[in-house]
Amino acid sequence: SGNGEVDSPYKISTAAELAWFRDQVNSGNNTISATLTKDIDLSEFCHAKDGTTYTDELSWTPINWYQGTFDGNGKTISNLYINATSNYTGFFGYAYAGSIKNITFDNARVKNTGGYNFGILAGNAGSCIIENIKTLANCSVEGEDYVGGIAGVANGNISNCENRATVKGIRSLGGVVAAYSGNSITSCANYGVVTGSGESVGGIAGYFNSGTIQNSANYGDVTGTDNVGNLIGLAEECNLNNVLGTGNVTATSAKLAGLLVGNIRKSSSTASGILAYNSSAKLTINGTEQTGDAVKAIGYGSLTSAEKIMAFTEEQLKSGL
Repeated sequence: SGNGEVDSPYKISTAAELAWFRDQVNSGNNTISATLTKDIDLSEFCHAKDGTTYTDELSWTPINWYQGTFDGNGKTISNLYINATSNYTGFFGYAYAGSIKNITFDNARVKNTGGYNFGILAGNAGSCIIENIKTLANCSVEGEDYVGGIAGVANGNISNCENRATVKGIRSLGGVVAAYSGNSITSCANYGVVTGSGESVGGIAGYFNSGTIQNSANYGDVTGTDNVGNLIGLAEECNLNNVLGTGNVTATSAKLAGLLVGNIRKSSSTASGILAYNSSAKLTINGTEQTGDAVKAIGYGSLTSAEKIMAFTEEQLKSGL
Protein backbone atom coordinates (compact mmCIF):
# COMPACT_ATOMS: atom_id res chain seq x y z
CA SER A 1 0.00 0.00 0.00
CA GLY A 2 0.99 3.65 -0.26
CA ASN A 3 2.04 5.57 -3.35
CA GLY A 4 5.62 6.43 -2.44
CA GLU A 5 4.95 10.01 -1.40
CA VAL A 6 6.35 11.23 1.93
CA ASP A 7 2.86 11.35 3.44
CA SER A 8 1.90 8.00 1.90
CA PRO A 9 5.06 5.86 1.76
CA TYR A 10 5.19 2.38 0.33
CA LYS A 11 4.56 -0.16 3.10
CA ILE A 12 7.19 -2.91 2.87
CA SER A 13 6.65 -6.21 4.68
CA THR A 14 8.71 -8.74 2.68
CA ALA A 15 12.17 -9.07 1.16
CA ALA A 16 10.58 -9.25 -2.29
CA GLU A 17 8.86 -5.92 -1.73
CA LEU A 18 12.13 -4.40 -0.53
CA ALA A 19 13.92 -5.67 -3.65
CA TRP A 20 11.13 -4.20 -5.77
CA PHE A 21 11.54 -0.86 -4.00
CA ARG A 22 15.29 -0.95 -4.66
CA ASP A 23 14.70 -1.63 -8.34
CA GLN A 24 12.26 1.28 -8.55
CA VAL A 25 14.82 3.64 -7.03
CA ASN A 26 17.62 2.34 -9.25
CA SER A 27 15.47 2.80 -12.35
CA GLY A 28 15.24 6.53 -11.63
CA ASN A 29 12.43 6.92 -9.09
CA ASN A 30 14.91 7.99 -6.45
CA THR A 31 12.67 10.32 -4.41
CA ILE A 32 10.07 7.72 -3.41
CA SER A 33 9.57 6.96 0.28
CA ALA A 34 9.01 3.72 2.16
CA THR A 35 8.31 2.35 5.63
CA LEU A 36 9.04 -1.15 6.88
CA THR A 37 6.06 -2.81 8.55
CA LYS A 38 7.80 -6.09 9.43
CA ASP A 39 11.30 -7.43 10.02
CA ILE A 40 12.98 -8.34 6.73
CA ASP A 41 15.20 -11.39 6.10
CA LEU A 42 17.26 -10.80 2.95
CA SER A 43 18.87 -14.25 2.78
CA GLU A 44 16.80 -15.26 -0.26
CA PHE A 45 18.06 -12.22 -2.17
CA CYS A 46 21.69 -12.13 -1.02
CA HIS A 47 23.87 -14.82 0.52
CA ALA A 48 27.28 -16.43 0.53
CA LYS A 49 27.85 -19.76 -1.16
CA ASP A 50 27.70 -22.48 1.50
CA GLY A 51 27.56 -25.64 -0.62
CA THR A 52 24.29 -26.80 0.95
CA THR A 53 21.41 -24.35 1.12
CA TYR A 54 23.05 -21.92 -1.29
CA THR A 55 25.18 -23.35 -4.08
CA ASP A 56 25.84 -19.92 -5.64
CA GLU A 57 26.87 -16.61 -4.12
CA LEU A 58 24.37 -13.78 -4.48
CA SER A 59 25.41 -10.25 -3.50
CA TRP A 60 22.90 -7.52 -2.65
CA THR A 61 22.64 -4.80 -5.28
CA PRO A 62 22.72 -1.49 -3.36
CA ILE A 63 20.02 1.15 -3.52
CA ASN A 64 21.60 4.10 -5.34
CA TRP A 65 21.21 7.88 -5.64
CA TYR A 66 18.44 7.83 -3.06
CA GLN A 67 16.79 11.12 -2.08
CA GLY A 68 13.58 10.02 -0.37
CA THR A 69 12.57 9.12 3.18
CA PHE A 70 13.21 5.54 4.27
CA ASP A 71 11.80 4.72 7.70
CA GLY A 72 12.69 1.33 9.15
CA ASN A 73 10.00 1.88 11.77
CA GLY A 74 12.13 0.13 14.40
CA LYS A 75 12.28 -3.09 12.36
CA THR A 76 15.30 -5.31 11.71
CA ILE A 77 16.90 -6.13 8.37
CA SER A 78 18.79 -9.40 8.71
CA ASN A 79 21.31 -11.25 6.54
CA LEU A 80 22.42 -8.42 4.30
CA TYR A 81 25.31 -9.84 2.26
CA ILE A 82 27.53 -7.90 -0.12
CA ASN A 83 30.75 -9.05 -1.75
CA ALA A 84 31.68 -6.43 -4.33
CA THR A 85 34.57 -4.75 -6.11
CA SER A 86 32.90 -1.42 -6.97
CA ASN A 87 32.80 1.90 -5.10
CA TYR A 88 29.83 2.96 -2.93
CA THR A 89 28.95 -0.31 -1.27
CA GLY A 90 26.26 -0.81 1.38
CA PHE A 91 22.54 -1.44 1.79
CA PHE A 92 22.38 1.97 0.16
CA GLY A 93 25.27 2.52 -2.21
CA TYR A 94 24.81 6.26 -2.56
CA ALA A 95 22.14 8.06 -0.53
CA TYR A 96 22.34 11.50 -2.09
CA ALA A 97 19.85 13.33 0.18
CA GLY A 98 16.62 12.74 2.13
CA SER A 99 16.57 10.74 5.36
CA ILE A 100 17.10 7.18 6.54
CA LYS A 101 16.08 6.18 10.05
CA ASN A 102 15.01 3.55 12.57
CA ILE A 103 16.72 0.42 11.22
CA THR A 104 18.60 -2.37 13.01
CA PHE A 105 20.95 -4.58 10.98
CA ASP A 106 21.43 -8.17 12.14
CA ASN A 107 24.12 -10.43 10.64
CA ALA A 108 25.04 -7.94 7.94
CA ARG A 109 28.26 -8.74 6.08
CA VAL A 110 29.67 -6.16 3.71
CA LYS A 111 32.97 -6.83 1.97
CA ASN A 112 34.69 -5.01 -0.85
CA THR A 113 38.03 -5.87 -2.39
CA GLY A 114 38.59 -2.65 -4.33
CA GLY A 115 37.65 1.01 -4.48
CA TYR A 116 36.34 3.16 -1.64
CA ASN A 117 33.24 4.25 0.35
CA PHE A 118 31.81 1.26 2.20
CA GLY A 119 29.34 1.02 5.07
CA ILE A 120 26.64 -1.32 6.28
CA LEU A 121 23.92 1.31 5.90
CA ALA A 122 25.49 3.36 3.12
CA GLY A 123 28.71 3.55 1.16
CA ASN A 124 28.24 7.28 0.65
CA ALA A 125 25.41 8.95 2.56
CA GLY A 126 25.85 12.37 0.95
CA SER A 127 23.77 14.99 2.76
CA CYS A 128 21.21 12.39 3.86
CA ILE A 129 20.00 12.71 7.47
CA ILE A 130 20.78 9.47 9.34
CA GLU A 131 18.94 8.73 12.57
CA ASN A 132 18.59 5.75 14.90
CA ILE A 133 20.56 3.15 12.95
CA LYS A 134 21.99 0.15 14.80
CA THR A 135 24.31 -2.65 13.74
CA LEU A 136 24.58 -5.74 15.94
CA ALA A 137 27.79 -7.45 17.02
CA ASN A 138 27.42 -10.23 14.43
CA CYS A 139 27.80 -7.65 11.64
CA SER A 140 31.00 -6.76 9.81
CA VAL A 141 32.24 -4.41 7.11
CA GLU A 142 35.56 -4.76 5.34
CA GLY A 143 37.12 -2.84 2.49
CA GLU A 144 40.10 -0.70 1.59
CA ASP A 145 39.56 3.06 1.99
CA TYR A 146 36.70 4.98 3.64
CA VAL A 147 35.10 2.11 5.51
CA GLY A 148 32.55 2.83 8.26
CA GLY A 149 30.30 0.77 10.48
CA ILE A 150 27.26 2.86 9.57
CA ALA A 151 28.46 4.87 6.56
CA GLY A 152 31.60 5.27 4.50
CA VAL A 153 31.24 8.99 3.81
CA ALA A 154 28.60 11.40 5.15
CA ASN A 155 27.89 15.14 5.07
CA GLY A 156 24.49 15.22 6.78
CA ASN A 157 23.54 15.10 10.44
CA ILE A 158 23.95 11.72 12.15
CA SER A 159 22.17 11.04 15.44
CA ASN A 160 21.29 8.21 17.82
CA CYS A 161 23.30 5.61 15.94
CA GLU A 162 25.08 2.62 17.46
CA ASN A 163 27.66 0.44 15.77
CA ARG A 164 28.73 -2.94 17.14
CA ALA A 165 30.05 -4.31 13.85
CA THR A 166 33.74 -4.96 13.31
CA VAL A 167 35.33 -2.56 10.84
CA LYS A 168 38.43 -3.53 8.85
CA GLY A 169 40.32 -1.84 6.04
CA ILE A 170 43.36 0.19 5.12
CA ARG A 171 42.89 3.94 5.65
CA SER A 172 40.13 6.33 6.76
CA LEU A 173 38.11 3.93 8.90
CA GLY A 174 35.47 4.81 11.49
CA GLY A 175 33.17 2.92 13.81
CA VAL A 176 30.26 5.19 12.87
CA VAL A 177 31.49 6.96 9.72
CA ALA A 178 34.78 6.75 7.85
CA ALA A 179 34.91 10.38 6.68
CA TYR A 180 32.65 13.19 7.85
CA SER A 181 32.17 16.77 6.68
CA GLY A 182 28.92 18.18 7.99
CA ASN A 183 27.19 19.80 10.94
CA SER A 184 26.92 17.28 13.76
CA ILE A 185 27.24 13.72 14.99
CA THR A 186 25.04 13.49 18.09
CA SER A 187 24.34 10.74 20.64
CA CYS A 188 26.23 8.05 18.76
CA ALA A 189 28.29 5.16 20.11
CA ASN A 190 30.73 2.64 18.72
CA TYR A 191 31.39 -0.71 20.41
CA GLY A 192 33.00 -2.45 17.45
CA VAL A 193 36.71 -3.07 16.98
CA VAL A 194 38.12 -0.82 14.24
CA THR A 195 41.31 -2.09 12.60
CA GLY A 196 43.24 -0.43 9.80
CA SER A 197 46.56 -1.19 8.15
CA GLY A 198 46.90 2.49 7.21
CA GLU A 199 46.25 5.92 8.70
CA SER A 200 43.24 7.93 9.91
CA VAL A 201 41.37 5.45 12.07
CA GLY A 202 38.85 6.46 14.74
CA GLY A 203 36.14 4.97 16.90
CA ILE A 204 33.55 7.51 15.75
CA ALA A 205 35.16 8.93 12.59
CA GLY A 206 38.42 8.15 10.82
CA TYR A 207 38.74 11.47 8.98
CA PHE A 208 36.77 14.47 10.25
CA ASN A 209 36.78 17.58 8.10
CA SER A 210 34.37 19.81 10.02
CA GLY A 211 31.46 19.80 12.46
CA THR A 212 30.63 18.80 16.02
CA ILE A 213 30.67 15.48 17.84
CA GLN A 214 28.51 15.68 20.95
CA ASN A 215 27.14 13.33 23.59
CA SER A 216 28.92 10.43 21.90
CA ALA A 217 31.28 7.65 22.97
CA ASN A 218 33.67 5.02 21.70
CA TYR A 219 34.14 1.76 23.60
CA GLY A 220 35.90 -0.31 20.94
CA ASP A 221 39.64 -0.78 20.44
CA VAL A 222 41.11 1.21 17.56
CA THR A 223 44.24 0.35 15.55
CA GLY A 224 45.98 2.05 12.62
CA THR A 225 49.44 3.14 11.52
CA ASP A 226 49.12 6.89 12.17
CA ASN A 227 46.43 9.44 13.11
CA VAL A 228 44.56 7.11 15.45
CA GLY A 229 42.10 8.02 18.21
CA ASN A 230 39.12 6.84 20.23
CA LEU A 231 36.87 9.48 18.70
CA ILE A 232 38.67 10.77 15.61
CA GLY A 233 41.79 9.65 13.81
CA LEU A 234 42.56 12.81 11.83
CA ALA A 235 40.59 16.06 12.22
CA GLU A 236 40.98 19.18 10.12
CA GLU A 237 38.69 21.13 12.45
CA CYS A 238 36.43 19.68 15.12
CA ASN A 239 34.20 20.74 17.99
CA LEU A 240 33.85 18.20 20.79
CA ASN A 241 31.14 18.41 23.44
CA ASN A 242 30.55 15.80 26.15
CA VAL A 243 32.39 12.85 24.64
CA LEU A 244 33.94 9.69 26.02
CA GLY A 245 36.63 7.29 24.82
CA THR A 246 37.43 4.06 26.64
CA GLY A 247 39.00 1.84 23.98
CA ASN A 248 42.66 0.95 23.64
CA VAL A 249 44.39 2.98 20.92
CA THR A 250 47.29 1.59 18.87
CA ALA A 251 49.42 3.35 16.26
CA THR A 252 51.71 0.77 14.72
CA SER A 253 54.25 3.01 13.01
CA ALA A 254 54.06 6.69 13.99
CA LYS A 255 53.46 9.05 16.90
CA LEU A 256 50.17 10.73 16.07
CA ALA A 257 47.76 8.87 18.33
CA GLY A 258 45.66 9.88 21.32
CA LEU A 259 43.09 8.47 23.69
CA LEU A 260 40.57 10.93 22.25
CA VAL A 261 41.92 12.29 18.94
CA GLY A 262 45.01 11.32 16.99
CA ASN A 263 45.69 14.58 15.16
CA ILE A 264 43.94 17.98 15.05
CA ARG A 265 45.25 20.25 12.32
CA LYS A 266 43.43 23.56 12.92
CA SER A 267 43.86 25.60 16.09
CA SER A 268 40.25 26.84 15.76
CA SER A 269 39.01 23.46 17.01
CA THR A 270 37.08 23.73 20.28
CA ALA A 271 35.95 21.71 23.28
CA SER A 272 33.00 22.15 25.64
CA GLY A 273 31.36 20.11 28.34
CA ILE A 274 33.42 17.14 29.53
CA LEU A 275 35.87 15.27 27.34
CA ALA A 276 36.53 12.03 29.20
CA TYR A 277 38.70 9.01 28.64
CA ASN A 278 39.49 5.87 30.59
CA SER A 279 42.73 6.33 32.49
CA SER A 280 43.45 2.60 32.25
CA ALA A 281 43.02 2.45 28.46
CA LYS A 282 46.27 1.61 26.69
CA LEU A 283 47.93 3.98 24.24
CA THR A 284 50.51 2.04 22.24
CA ILE A 285 52.80 3.68 19.70
CA ASN A 286 55.30 1.81 17.56
CA GLY A 287 55.03 -1.25 19.78
CA THR A 288 55.61 0.66 23.03
CA GLU A 289 52.85 1.20 25.57
CA GLN A 290 52.95 4.84 26.62
CA THR A 291 53.23 5.81 30.27
CA GLY A 292 53.20 9.00 32.33
CA ASP A 293 53.24 12.25 30.37
CA ALA A 294 53.51 10.31 27.11
CA VAL A 295 49.86 9.26 27.49
CA LYS A 296 48.02 11.94 25.54
CA ALA A 297 44.34 12.60 24.97
CA ILE A 298 45.22 14.53 21.80
CA GLY A 299 48.15 13.04 19.91
CA TYR A 300 48.97 16.26 18.06
CA GLY A 301 47.26 19.64 17.99
CA SER A 302 45.03 21.25 20.58
CA LEU A 303 41.53 22.27 21.54
CA THR A 304 40.45 25.52 23.14
CA SER A 305 39.11 24.92 26.66
CA ALA A 306 41.51 22.00 26.87
CA GLU A 307 41.20 21.97 30.66
CA LYS A 308 37.90 20.20 30.14
CA ILE A 309 39.72 17.03 29.10
CA MET A 310 39.58 14.64 32.04
CA ALA A 311 40.81 11.12 32.77
CA PHE A 312 38.54 8.83 34.77
CA THR A 313 39.22 5.43 36.26
CA GLU A 314 37.18 2.49 35.08
CA GLU A 315 35.42 2.41 38.46
CA GLN A 316 34.44 6.07 38.15
CA LEU A 317 33.10 5.52 34.64
CA LYS A 318 31.02 2.56 35.80
CA SER A 319 29.59 4.62 38.66
CA GLY A 320 28.58 7.41 36.30
CA LEU A 321 30.95 10.02 37.70
